[in-house]
Amino acid sequence: MDTTGIVILIIIFIPISALSIFIGCIFSPNLRKKAKKHPILYLAWAIVSIVIIYIFILLGRPSRYDVTVKCMNNQKVIGHACYLYSENNNGKWPAQMADLIPTYLDNPRVINCPLTNKQYIYIQPSLFSPADTAVITCTQHRTQHEPMISVTLYKGGHVRIKYK
Repeated sequence: MDTTGIVILIIIFIPISALSIFIGCIFSPNLRKKAKKHPILYLAWAIVSIVIIYIFILLGRPSRYDVTVKCMNNQKVIGHACYLYSENNNGKWPAQMADLIPTYLDNPRVINCPLTNKQYIYIQPSLFSPADTAVITCTQHRTQHEPMISVTLYKGGHVRIKYK
């Protein structure tokens, strides 16, 4: 069994055992005697177990900031690959991001947003377009209660994050 399975078993076992001890104090005469001596300890054990599980759940998933930074780094990698592509093709950028794979990009997952695994929006710039032309945009970073985050790579190679 791998470590993830062991952690999941521990996370499931702790609150079930704590709650069963607490509920057992209500129904079992032997445990009831122990619980009369230290009832707060049994309740505290159940509450602490639930808090520990909640912390594990929060720490287990990446934050919105982490995913946005990963998205930004992916776009920088794509921008560098596009620059190399344009150097080898007389300044012309690729028609689509798939043209960069495998010659310029080793990892094909880079062209997808890490949050939704959908491909970035790519607009091929013309040969004479300025450096502030938007080339790659990701608008996948949306949550219900927070503003939308847009991550955009420009032809000059810089990436900007906008909050809408």
